[in-house]
Amino acid sequence: MAKPSSSKRGRSAVYLLLFVLGVATFAARVKTTDSKSRLREVHEQSRQLEVTLEHKGKEVAGKELRVDAALRALNESESALLQVKGRLERERSLACEKEKHAFVEKAKARLAEERRERDAKTEVEKAAASETLSAVANQVLEETRKLEGNITLLLETKAILLRSITEAEGSLIIGRSLNSDDPAAVERFLRRTGVTLLPPAVRESDDRARKGAAAADSSTHYTGSFVLNLQICAAENERVLLPKWRGQVGVIGVATKELRSSLPSRDPFVHPSPVIYPSCAVVGNSGLLLQWSFGEEIDSHAAVIRVNAGVTEGFEGFVGSRTDIRFTSRLRNGSGSPKEVVMLQVTSEEDLGSFVEHKSSNPNSTVFMVSTDFHAHVQRELVGPATNGLFAVFFALQRCRRIAVYGFSGADENGTAQPYYGDGERPARPQQRRVVGEGPLIMELARRAGKDRIRVAEPCNSPLDAVECESCAKGSHCEPGQPFPVPDDGFCMREGNYTSFYKCGGG
Repeated sequence: MAKPSSSKRGRSAVYLLLFVLGVATFAARVKTTDSKSRLREVHEQSRQLEVTLEHKGKEVAGKELRVDAALRALNESESALLQVKGRLERERSLACEKEKHAFVEKAKARLAEERRERDAKTEVEKAAASETLSAVANQVLEETRKLEGNITLLLETKAILLRSITEAEGSLIIGRSLNSDDPAAVERFLRRTGVTLLPPAVRESDDRARKGAAAADSSTHYTGSFVLNLQICAAENERVLLPKWRGQVGVIGVATKELRSSLPSRDPFVHPSPVIYPSCAVVGNSGLLLQWSFGEEIDSHAAVIRVNAGVTEGFEGFVGSRTDIRFTSRLRNGSGSPKEVVMLQVTSEEDLGSFVEHKSSNPNSTVFMVSTDFHAHVQRELVGPATNGLFAVFFALQRCRRIAVYGFSGADENGTAQPYYGDGERPARPQQRRVVGEGPLIMELARRAGKDRIRVAEPCNSPLDAVECESCAKGSHCEPGQPFPVPDDGFCMREGNYTSFYKCGGG
Protein backbone atom coordinates (compact mmCIF):
# COMPACT_ATOMS: atom_id res chain seq x y z
CA MET A 1 0.00 0.00 0.00
CA ALA A 2 2.84 2.27 0.62
CA LYS A 3 4.23 2.06 -2.98
CA PRO A 4 1.07 3.26 -4.79
CA SER A 5 0.90 6.33 -2.65
CA SER A 6 4.42 7.30 -3.63
CA SER A 7 3.80 6.88 -7.35
CA LYS A 8 0.68 8.96 -7.12
CA ARG A 9 2.59 11.70 -5.53
CA GLY A 10 5.20 11.58 -8.27
CA ARG A 11 2.59 11.85 -11.01
CA SER A 12 1.00 14.73 -9.21
CA ALA A 13 4.29 16.50 -9.11
CA VAL A 14 4.82 15.95 -12.82
CA TYR A 15 1.37 17.19 -13.61
CA LEU A 16 1.97 20.19 -11.43
CA LEU A 17 5.26 20.86 -13.19
CA LEU A 18 3.66 20.53 -16.60
CA PHE A 19 0.95 22.93 -15.51
CA VAL A 20 3.46 25.46 -14.34
CA LEU A 21 5.35 25.16 -17.62
CA GLY A 22 2.17 25.66 -19.54
CA VAL A 23 1.27 28.67 -17.57
CA ALA A 24 4.72 30.08 -18.04
CA THR A 25 4.65 29.40 -21.77
CA PHE A 26 1.30 31.13 -22.04
CA ALA A 27 2.53 34.04 -20.10
CA ALA A 28 5.61 34.28 -22.31
CA ARG A 29 3.46 34.16 -25.42
CA VAL A 30 1.22 36.86 -24.04
CA LYS A 31 4.25 38.94 -23.17
CA THR A 32 5.84 38.37 -26.57
CA THR A 33 2.66 39.44 -28.23
CA ASP A 34 2.59 42.60 -26.13
CA SER A 35 6.28 43.30 -26.94
CA LYS A 36 5.74 42.95 -30.66
CA SER A 37 2.77 45.19 -30.47
CA ARG A 38 4.74 47.73 -28.49
CA LEU A 39 7.72 47.37 -30.88
CA ARG A 40 5.47 48.11 -33.81
CA GLU A 41 4.29 51.18 -32.00
CA VAL A 42 7.87 52.21 -31.30
CA HIS A 43 8.76 51.68 -34.98
CA GLU A 44 5.84 53.79 -35.97
CA GLN A 45 6.75 56.50 -33.54
CA SER A 46 10.39 56.33 -34.69
CA ARG A 47 9.34 56.65 -38.29
CA GLN A 48 7.15 59.60 -37.48
CA LEU A 49 10.00 61.11 -35.43
CA GLU A 50 12.39 60.65 -38.35
CA VAL A 51 9.93 62.39 -40.62
CA THR A 52 9.57 65.15 -38.10
CA LEU A 53 13.38 65.41 -37.68
CA GLU A 54 13.86 65.49 -41.45
CA HIS A 55 11.33 68.28 -41.69
CA LYS A 56 12.97 70.10 -38.81
CA GLY A 57 16.41 69.57 -40.39
CA LYS A 58 15.21 71.14 -43.59
CA GLU A 59 13.84 74.04 -41.56
CA VAL A 60 17.18 74.35 -39.71
CA ALA A 61 19.16 74.23 -42.96
CA GLY A 62 16.97 77.00 -44.33
CA LYS A 63 17.52 79.04 -41.20
CA GLU A 64 21.30 78.43 -41.39
CA LEU A 65 21.29 79.70 -44.95
CA ARG A 66 19.38 82.75 -43.84
CA VAL A 67 21.85 83.22 -40.88
CA ASP A 68 24.86 82.90 -43.22
CA ALA A 69 23.34 85.48 -45.51
CA ALA A 70 22.71 87.71 -42.51
CA LEU A 71 26.34 87.25 -41.31
CA ARG A 72 27.69 88.08 -44.76
CA ALA A 73 25.56 91.19 -44.79
CA LEU A 74 26.73 92.05 -41.27
CA ASN A 75 30.41 91.59 -42.27
CA GLU A 76 29.89 93.75 -45.29
CA SER A 77 28.24 96.36 -43.07
CA GLU A 78 31.12 96.19 -40.56
CA SER A 79 33.69 96.55 -43.37
CA ALA A 80 31.84 99.55 -44.71
CA LEU A 81 31.58 100.92 -41.19
CA LEU A 82 35.35 100.48 -40.64
CA GLN A 83 36.03 102.24 -43.91
CA VAL A 84 33.82 105.07 -42.84
CA LYS A 85 35.42 105.13 -39.40
CA GLY A 86 38.96 105.19 -40.94
CA ARG A 87 37.94 107.98 -43.28
CA LEU A 88 36.49 109.90 -40.32
CA GLU A 89 39.65 109.27 -38.28
CA ARG A 90 41.85 110.55 -41.10
CA GLU A 91 39.68 113.59 -41.56
CA ARG A 92 39.66 114.25 -37.81
CA SER A 93 43.48 113.78 -37.59
CA LEU A 94 44.00 116.14 -40.48
CA ALA A 95 41.72 118.64 -38.82
CA CYS A 96 43.64 118.25 -35.52
CA GLU A 97 46.98 118.72 -37.26
CA LYS A 98 45.77 121.87 -38.92
CA GLU A 99 44.32 123.12 -35.65
CA LYS A 100 47.53 122.25 -33.77
CA HIS A 101 49.68 123.87 -36.44
CA ALA A 102 47.57 126.98 -36.28
CA PHE A 103 47.81 126.94 -32.47
CA VAL A 104 51.59 126.47 -32.57
CA GLU A 105 52.00 129.27 -35.08
CA LYS A 106 49.94 131.54 -32.90
CA ALA A 107 51.95 130.53 -29.82
CA LYS A 108 55.23 131.13 -31.67
CA ALA A 109 54.08 134.51 -32.76
CA ARG A 110 53.01 135.34 -29.22
CA LEU A 111 56.33 134.10 -27.78
CA ALA A 112 58.31 136.04 -30.38
CA GLU A 113 56.41 139.16 -29.49
CA GLU A 114 56.95 138.62 -25.79
CA ARG A 115 60.66 137.93 -26.43
CA ARG A 116 61.01 141.14 -28.42
CA GLU A 117 59.32 143.05 -25.64
CA ARG A 118 61.42 141.34 -23.00
CA ASP A 119 64.67 141.89 -24.96
CA ALA A 120 63.86 145.51 -25.39
CA LYS A 121 63.10 145.84 -21.70
CA THR A 122 66.28 143.88 -20.84
CA GLU A 123 68.40 146.11 -23.04
CA VAL A 124 67.03 149.15 -21.29
CA GLU A 125 67.62 147.59 -17.88
CA LYS A 126 71.06 146.38 -18.96
CA ALA A 127 72.05 149.81 -20.14
CA ALA A 128 70.85 151.32 -16.88
CA ALA A 129 72.61 148.62 -14.86
CA SER A 130 75.78 149.02 -16.92
CA GLU A 131 75.80 152.73 -16.23
CA THR A 132 75.21 152.10 -12.54
CA LEU A 133 77.81 149.31 -12.44
CA SER A 134 80.32 151.45 -14.29
CA ALA A 135 79.79 154.24 -11.83
CA VAL A 136 80.08 151.84 -8.88
CA ALA A 137 83.14 150.16 -10.42
CA ASN A 138 84.82 153.50 -10.95
CA GLN A 139 84.01 154.44 -7.38
CA VAL A 140 85.29 151.07 -6.08
CA LEU A 141 88.39 151.38 -8.25
CA GLU A 142 89.05 154.83 -6.91
CA GLU A 143 88.49 153.65 -3.34
CA THR A 144 90.71 150.61 -4.03
CA ARG A 145 93.46 152.85 -5.35
CA LYS A 146 93.16 155.02 -2.29
CA LEU A 147 93.13 151.94 -0.05
CA GLU A 148 96.10 150.41 -1.85
CA GLY A 149 97.89 153.71 -1.55
CA ASN A 150 97.11 153.80 2.15
CA ILE A 151 98.19 150.17 2.57
CA THR A 152 101.39 150.81 0.65
CA LEU A 153 102.01 153.89 2.75
CA LEU A 154 101.29 151.93 5.92
CA LEU A 155 103.58 149.10 4.81
CA GLU A 156 106.31 151.57 3.92
CA THR A 157 105.79 153.31 7.24
CA LYS A 158 105.84 149.95 9.02
CA ALA A 159 109.03 148.99 7.18
CA ILE A 160 110.61 152.33 8.06
CA LEU A 161 109.56 151.93 11.68
CA LEU A 162 110.80 148.35 11.78
CA ARG A 163 114.10 149.38 10.22
CA SER A 164 114.35 152.26 12.67
CA ILE A 165 113.53 149.96 15.58
CA THR A 166 115.95 147.34 14.24
CA GLU A 167 118.70 149.91 13.81
CA ALA A 168 118.02 151.32 17.26
CA GLU A 169 118.04 147.88 18.83
CA GLY A 170 121.14 147.00 16.82
CA SER A 171 122.88 150.15 18.02
CA LEU A 172 121.96 149.19 21.59
CA ILE A 173 123.32 145.68 21.05
CA ILE A 174 126.54 147.04 19.55
CA GLY A 175 126.72 149.68 22.26
CA ARG A 176 126.35 147.08 24.99
CA SER A 177 129.00 144.88 23.36
CA LEU A 178 131.68 147.50 22.66
CA ASN A 179 133.69 149.79 24.87
CA SER A 180 132.39 152.79 22.96
CA ASP A 181 129.08 153.31 21.21
CA ASP A 182 130.43 156.26 19.28
CA PRO A 183 129.30 155.80 15.60
CA ALA A 184 132.84 156.36 14.32
CA ALA A 185 134.18 153.75 16.73
CA VAL A 186 131.43 151.31 15.76
CA GLU A 187 132.19 151.85 12.06
CA ARG A 188 135.89 151.23 12.65
CA PHE A 189 135.04 148.02 14.52
CA LEU A 190 132.76 146.81 11.70
CA ARG A 191 135.35 147.55 9.01
CA ARG A 192 138.26 146.18 11.02
CA THR A 193 136.50 142.90 11.73
CA GLY A 194 135.40 142.53 8.10
CA VAL A 195 131.66 142.98 8.69
CA THR A 196 131.40 145.74 6.09
CA LEU A 197 134.60 144.94 4.22
CA LEU A 198 135.68 141.82 2.36
CA PRO A 199 139.18 140.38 2.93
CA PRO A 200 141.81 141.79 0.53
CA ALA A 201 142.12 138.50 -1.36
CA VAL A 202 138.38 138.53 -1.91
CA ARG A 203 138.25 142.19 -2.89
CA GLU A 204 140.87 141.67 -5.55
CA SER A 205 139.11 138.68 -7.13
CA ASP A 206 135.53 139.82 -6.71
CA ASP A 207 135.58 143.53 -7.58
CA ARG A 208 132.57 143.41 -9.87
CA ALA A 209 130.41 141.60 -7.34
CA ARG A 210 131.28 144.16 -4.67
CA LYS A 211 131.28 147.28 -6.85
CA GLY A 212 130.64 150.34 -4.75
CA ALA A 213 132.03 148.84 -1.52
CA ALA A 214 134.19 151.15 0.55
CA ALA A 215 137.91 150.74 -0.01
CA ALA A 216 140.21 150.10 2.92
CA ASP A 217 143.93 149.97 3.48
CA SER A 218 145.76 147.28 5.38
CA SER A 219 145.62 149.34 8.56
CA THR A 220 141.87 148.75 8.83
CA HIS A 221 142.02 145.05 8.04
CA TYR A 222 143.24 142.06 10.00
CA THR A 223 146.59 140.84 8.70
CA GLY A 224 147.64 138.69 11.63
CA SER A 225 147.57 134.95 12.25
CA PHE A 226 144.65 132.76 13.27
CA VAL A 227 146.79 129.91 14.60
CA LEU A 228 149.49 130.40 17.21
CA ASN A 229 152.76 129.61 15.46
CA LEU A 230 156.49 130.02 15.99
CA GLN A 231 156.55 133.34 14.12
CA ILE A 232 154.48 135.08 16.82
CA CYS A 233 154.95 132.88 19.88
CA ALA A 234 156.95 134.27 22.79
CA ALA A 235 160.59 133.30 23.00
CA GLU A 236 161.44 130.22 24.99
CA ASN A 237 160.84 130.57 28.74
CA GLU A 238 159.11 133.90 28.27
CA ARG A 239 155.58 134.51 29.43
CA VAL A 240 152.71 133.79 27.04
CA LEU A 241 150.45 136.83 27.09
CA LEU A 242 146.79 136.62 26.08
CA PRO A 243 144.99 139.86 25.05
CA LYS A 244 141.50 140.07 26.52
CA TRP A 245 138.51 142.38 26.44
CA ARG A 246 138.65 146.05 27.50
CA GLY A 247 142.36 146.11 26.63
CA GLN A 248 143.27 143.68 29.39
CA VAL A 249 146.12 141.22 29.06
CA GLY A 250 146.46 137.96 30.93
CA VAL A 251 149.27 135.48 31.43
CA ILE A 252 148.40 131.88 30.53
CA GLY A 253 151.83 130.30 31.06
CA VAL A 254 155.39 130.11 29.82
CA ALA A 255 156.63 129.39 26.31
CA THR A 256 158.39 126.17 27.17
CA LYS A 257 160.40 124.15 24.73
CA GLU A 258 157.57 121.62 24.68
CA LEU A 259 155.04 124.31 23.81
CA ARG A 260 157.13 125.72 20.99
CA SER A 261 157.75 122.25 19.58
CA SER A 262 153.96 121.75 19.54
CA LEU A 263 153.37 124.80 17.33
CA PRO A 264 153.49 124.98 13.53
CA SER A 265 156.19 127.14 11.97
CA ARG A 266 153.56 129.25 10.21
CA ASP A 267 149.79 129.73 10.18
CA PRO A 268 148.31 127.19 7.70
CA PHE A 269 145.42 129.58 6.97
CA VAL A 270 147.84 132.29 5.80
CA HIS A 271 150.94 130.52 4.46
CA PRO A 272 152.06 129.64 1.89
CA SER A 273 149.00 131.55 0.52
CA PRO A 274 145.84 132.86 2.19
CA VAL A 275 143.01 130.32 2.38
CA ILE A 276 139.80 131.92 1.09
CA TYR A 277 136.61 129.85 0.94
CA PRO A 278 133.86 130.72 -1.58
CA SER A 279 131.22 130.08 1.07
CA CYS A 280 131.17 129.02 4.70
CA ALA A 281 128.54 127.61 7.03
CA VAL A 282 129.04 128.67 10.64
CA VAL A 283 126.92 126.27 12.70
CA GLY A 284 125.92 127.02 16.28
CA ASN A 285 124.13 124.62 18.61
CA SER A 286 120.69 126.15 19.18
CA GLY A 287 117.81 123.73 19.63
CA LEU A 288 115.96 125.66 16.91
CA LEU A 289 118.02 123.73 14.37
CA LEU A 290 115.72 120.76 14.91
CA GLN A 291 112.87 122.77 13.39
CA TRP A 292 114.60 122.92 10.01
CA SER A 293 116.27 120.41 7.71
CA PHE A 294 119.43 122.32 6.79
CA GLY A 295 121.71 119.25 6.59
CA GLU A 296 122.27 119.13 2.82
CA GLU A 297 122.52 122.91 2.58
CA ILE A 298 125.18 123.06 5.31
CA ASP A 299 127.24 120.29 3.68
CA SER A 300 127.08 122.09 0.33
CA HIS A 301 129.31 124.94 1.61
CA ALA A 302 133.02 125.00 0.83
CA ALA A 303 133.80 125.01 4.56
CA VAL A 304 131.70 123.99 7.56
CA ILE A 305 132.69 125.66 10.84
CA ARG A 306 131.22 124.37 14.11
CA VAL A 307 131.55 125.45 17.73
CA ASN A 308 132.03 123.62 21.00
CA ALA A 309 130.49 120.12 21.18
CA GLY A 310 128.26 120.43 18.12
CA VAL A 311 127.78 116.81 17.04
CA THR A 312 126.59 115.49 13.70
CA GLU A 313 125.93 111.79 14.23
CA GLY A 314 122.18 111.22 14.41
CA PHE A 315 121.45 114.81 13.38
CA GLU A 316 122.79 114.81 9.80
CA GLY A 317 119.44 115.87 8.33
CA PHE A 318 119.36 118.94 10.56
CA VAL A 319 123.00 120.05 10.89
CA GLY A 320 124.87 118.20 8.13
CA SER A 321 127.62 115.61 8.45
CA ARG A 322 130.84 117.52 7.70
CA THR A 323 133.07 119.47 10.04
CA ASP A 324 136.07 121.25 8.57
CA ILE A 325 136.90 123.68 11.41
CA ARG A 326 135.78 123.69 15.04
CA PHE A 327 136.23 126.49 17.59
CA THR A 328 136.13 125.08 21.11
CA SER A 329 137.58 125.51 24.59
CA ARG A 330 137.73 121.77 25.35
CA LEU A 331 139.94 119.20 23.70
CA ARG A 332 137.32 116.50 24.14
CA ASN A 333 134.92 118.34 21.83
CA GLY A 334 136.93 117.49 18.72
CA SER A 335 135.91 114.48 16.64
CA GLY A 336 139.49 113.25 16.24
CA SER A 337 139.13 113.15 12.46
CA PRO A 338 142.28 114.26 10.57
CA LYS A 339 139.95 116.22 8.27
CA GLU A 340 138.74 118.38 11.17
CA VAL A 341 140.86 121.36 12.23
CA VAL A 342 140.26 122.17 15.90
CA MET A 343 140.86 125.80 16.87
CA LEU A 344 141.38 125.49 20.62
CA GLN A 345 140.77 128.44 22.92
CA VAL A 346 143.55 128.35 25.53
CA THR A 347 142.75 130.90 28.24
CA SER A 348 144.51 129.49 31.31
CA GLU A 349 147.73 127.79 32.37
CA GLU A 350 145.81 124.56 32.86
CA ASP A 351 144.46 124.75 29.31
CA LEU A 352 147.98 125.41 28.00
CA GLY A 353 149.34 122.35 29.82
CA SER A 354 146.55 120.15 28.40
CA PHE A 355 147.29 121.40 24.89
CA VAL A 356 151.04 120.68 25.20
CA GLU A 357 150.32 117.23 26.60
CA HIS A 358 147.93 116.44 23.76
CA LYS A 359 150.31 117.60 21.04
CA SER A 360 153.21 115.70 22.63
CA SER A 361 151.16 112.52 22.50
CA ASN A 362 149.68 113.30 19.07
CA PRO A 363 152.28 115.25 17.07
CA ASN A 364 150.24 114.93 13.85
CA SER A 365 147.04 116.11 15.49
CA THR A 366 145.08 118.85 13.70
CA VAL A 367 144.42 120.67 16.98
CA PHE A 368 145.81 124.24 16.98
CA MET A 369 145.79 127.07 19.50
CA VAL A 370 143.91 130.22 18.53
CA SER A 371 146.59 132.86 18.14
CA THR A 372 147.05 135.69 20.59
CA ASP A 373 146.83 138.11 17.63
CA PHE A 374 143.36 136.83 16.73
CA HIS A 375 142.29 137.09 20.38
CA ALA A 376 143.25 140.75 20.27
CA HIS A 377 141.48 141.21 16.92
CA VAL A 378 138.19 139.73 18.17
CA GLN A 379 138.07 141.13 21.70
CA ARG A 380 139.82 144.48 21.42
CA GLU A 381 136.64 146.61 21.65
CA LEU A 382 134.39 144.11 23.49
CA VAL A 383 133.23 144.72 27.04
CA GLY A 384 133.34 141.00 27.89
CA PRO A 385 134.83 137.69 26.74
CA ALA A 386 133.85 136.55 23.28
CA THR A 387 132.20 133.16 22.78
CA ASN A 388 133.56 130.49 20.48
CA GLY A 389 130.63 131.33 18.22
CA LEU A 390 131.87 134.91 17.88
CA PHE A 391 135.41 133.69 17.20
CA ALA A 392 134.01 131.39 14.48
CA VAL A 393 132.04 134.23 12.85
CA PHE A 394 134.99 136.66 12.98
CA PHE A 395 137.20 133.96 11.49
CA ALA A 396 134.69 133.44 8.67
CA LEU A 397 134.57 137.19 8.05
CA GLN A 398 138.29 137.03 7.22
CA ARG A 399 138.40 133.75 5.29
CA CYS A 400 135.04 133.44 3.49
CA ARG A 401 133.44 135.35 0.62
CA ARG A 402 129.90 134.50 1.72
CA ILE A 403 128.76 133.32 5.14
CA ALA A 404 125.62 131.55 6.29
CA VAL A 405 125.02 131.23 10.02
CA TYR A 406 122.88 128.50 11.57
CA GLY A 407 121.75 127.87 15.12
CA PHE A 408 122.72 131.12 16.88
CA SER A 409 119.36 132.04 18.36
CA GLY A 410 116.66 130.54 20.52
CA ALA A 411 117.40 131.07 24.22
CA ASP A 412 114.82 129.44 26.50
CA GLU A 413 112.83 131.07 29.29
CA ASN A 414 115.87 130.84 31.57
CA GLY A 415 117.99 132.82 29.12
CA THR A 416 120.04 129.75 28.17
CA ALA A 417 120.39 128.34 24.67
CA GLN A 418 119.57 124.63 24.96
CA PRO A 419 121.71 122.60 22.48
CA TYR A 420 120.00 120.65 19.71
CA TYR A 421 121.71 117.41 20.75
CA GLY A 422 119.75 117.63 24.01
CA ASP A 423 122.20 116.21 26.53
CA GLY A 424 120.83 118.61 29.10
CA GLU A 425 124.25 120.15 29.68
CA ARG A 426 124.11 123.88 30.36
CA PRO A 427 127.11 126.17 30.37
CA ALA A 428 128.35 127.67 33.60
CA ARG A 429 126.75 130.96 34.74
CA PRO A 430 129.34 133.32 33.17
CA GLN A 431 129.16 131.31 29.93
CA GLN A 432 125.35 131.58 30.03
CA ARG A 433 125.61 135.36 30.02
CA ARG A 434 128.00 135.22 27.09
CA VAL A 435 125.75 132.86 25.11
CA VAL A 436 122.73 135.07 25.67
CA GLY A 437 124.61 138.03 24.20
CA GLU A 438 126.14 136.01 21.34
CA GLY A 439 122.99 135.53 19.24
CA PRO A 440 121.79 139.16 19.14
CA LEU A 441 125.31 140.43 18.38
CA ILE A 442 125.76 137.97 15.50
CA MET A 443 122.29 138.84 14.16
CA GLU A 444 123.22 142.53 14.28
CA LEU A 445 126.53 141.89 12.54
CA ALA A 446 124.57 140.04 9.83
CA ARG A 447 122.23 143.01 9.44
CA ARG A 448 125.14 145.43 9.16
CA ALA A 449 126.96 143.21 6.66
CA GLY A 450 123.93 142.59 4.44
CA LYS A 451 122.54 139.30 3.15
CA ASP A 452 125.13 139.06 0.38
CA ARG A 453 127.83 138.92 3.04
CA ILE A 454 126.21 137.19 6.04
CA ARG A 455 122.94 135.30 5.68
CA VAL A 456 120.97 134.07 8.68
CA ALA A 457 119.59 130.70 7.58
CA GLU A 458 116.61 130.40 9.94
CA PRO A 459 113.63 132.55 8.86
CA CYS A 460 112.54 135.26 11.30
CA ASN A 461 115.87 135.31 13.15
CA SER A 462 117.54 138.02 11.11
CA PRO A 463 116.51 141.52 12.22
CA LEU A 464 115.57 142.33 8.60
CA ASP A 465 113.16 139.41 8.24
CA ALA A 466 110.39 141.32 10.01
CA VAL A 467 110.58 143.85 7.14
CA GLU A 468 110.92 141.32 4.33
CA CYS A 469 111.49 137.60 4.84
CA GLU A 470 113.04 136.15 1.69
CA SER A 471 113.52 132.69 3.22
CA CYS A 472 109.96 132.32 4.53
CA ALA A 473 107.77 129.72 2.84
CA LYS A 474 104.98 130.96 0.57
CA GLY A 475 101.98 132.00 2.63
CA SER A 476 103.99 133.10 5.70
CA HIS A 477 105.84 136.09 7.07
CA CYS A 478 107.72 137.21 10.18
CA GLU A 479 106.42 139.23 13.08
CA PRO A 480 108.67 141.16 15.48
CA GLY A 481 109.58 139.03 18.48
CA GLN A 482 108.48 135.75 16.84
CA PRO A 483 111.30 133.23 16.14
CA PHE A 484 109.24 131.34 13.55
CA PRO A 485 107.19 132.30 10.47
CA VAL A 486 103.48 132.93 11.02
CA PRO A 487 100.73 132.38 8.42
CA ASP A 488 99.64 135.19 6.12
CA ASP A 489 95.97 136.21 6.19
CA GLY A 490 93.91 133.36 4.77
CA PHE A 491 96.69 130.80 5.22
CA CYS A 492 97.14 128.00 7.75
CA MET A 493 100.25 126.11 8.85
CA ARG A 494 100.59 122.36 8.95
CA GLU A 495 101.17 121.40 12.58
CA GLY A 496 104.83 121.62 13.58
CA ASN A 497 105.97 122.38 10.01
CA TYR A 498 107.21 125.94 9.51
CA THR A 499 107.93 125.31 5.82
CA SER A 500 104.41 124.23 4.81
CA PHE A 501 101.58 126.75 4.63
CA TYR A 502 98.34 126.37 2.67
CA LYS A 503 95.17 128.33 2.01
CA CYS A 504 92.77 127.65 4.84
CA GLY A 505 89.89 125.49 3.73
CA GLY A 506 91.71 124.58 0.54
CA GLY A 507 93.76 121.59 1.86
